[in-house]
Amino acid sequence: SWIHTTCPKCGGEAQRDPDTMDTFVDSAFYHLRYLSAEREDVPFDLERMKRWLPINLYVGGSDHATGHLIYFRFITRFLHDIGWCPVAEPAAKLIHQGHITRGGIKMSKSKGNVVNPDEFTAKHGSDVFRMYLMFMGDYRTGGDWSDEGIAGVERFLNRVWRLVTRFAGAASTPDEEVRAGEYPVELHRKLHATIKTVTEDLEAFTFNTAISRMMELVNEFYAWVGEDGTSVDAAAAVRMLRVLVRLLAPFAPHFGEETWQRLGGEASVFDHPWPVHDEAALATKTVLVVVQVNGKLRDRIQAPAGADREELKKLALASSRVAPYLREGELRKAIVVPNKLVNLVIG
Repeated sequence: SWIHTTCPKCGGEAQRDPDTMDTFVDSAFYHLRYLSAEREDVPFDLERMKRWLPINLYVGGSDHATGHLIYFRFITRFLHDIGWCPVAEPAAKLIHQGHITRGGIKMSKSKGNVVNPDEFTAKHGSDVFRMYLMFMGDYRTGGDWSDEGIAGVERFLNRVWRLVTRFAGAASTPDEEVRAGEYPVELHRKLHATIKTVTEDLEAFTFNTAISRMMELVNEFYAWVGEDGTSVDAAAAVRMLRVLVRLLAPFAPHFGEETWQRLGGEASVFDHPWPVHDEAALATKTVLVVVQVNGKLRDRIQAPAGADREELKKLALASSRVAPYLREGELRKAIVVPNKLVNLVIG
């Protein structure tokens, strides 16, 4: 083989050292070799490369921008130019994750400010630890670690757990979806708004805002069921909880599986279809309209969505907060922007 050779100085048996390149170079083509790692006759399988490349999404650290990522792109480009790779760029999309700091300082063993995951996993559980990392800040910019902050995520999951254990066993088949008439209008709207937001946030890697929206939904759910939950349809509560658990599962997978089973779900929660929001459910029946007098904010009123200009003008003139300003002069004009603003010009 190439490795076994003859020493150019003494003429004896010798071996060449093949490990002479930096690891950044070695990792520059693993996305190509992994596709055909079992083949010893060729370095890369062109047909498999045509099928799998480019990589849909590459997630890495910005500290690799002047190291691995340069070689990663250069090797792919070079192989493409000589006909050995079907794509010129290895990945279609790149996302850099941010750094986690502690006390505003980047974590480092030398600084002695690192967090031991085992310690917090043992105390709070792996799902809480995982979810806090997603909640503590924007994925791309990172965030500052707080030993106290992780407790907030634990409280949230405990609140969901109490809801699940309260309604577990209620008669409802796993495939039944929520029906609008079973819930208050605002709760039903909030559910579908949460489905929409969480779905979009997962795709965008904005995990912290997705978790915030689920926390808001749980608050509204508690407002509906009350302290004991006896005043609501338990089966309807279970149906909505099943949707919540499916949204929550990617963030807290072990918790998601356990709560899914307790709610009567079949097989794995990850085998069940992802919830789909109803656009019609997001439509609001009322809108918040700003009322101004001579360009200055004087009130905010609720008005029927789609109300015409004349109706909005009447509602603005009927406002008790606007009335004192109307006595200062004559109404010259009403500037109305439907669903948004009424500006009363007094002179």
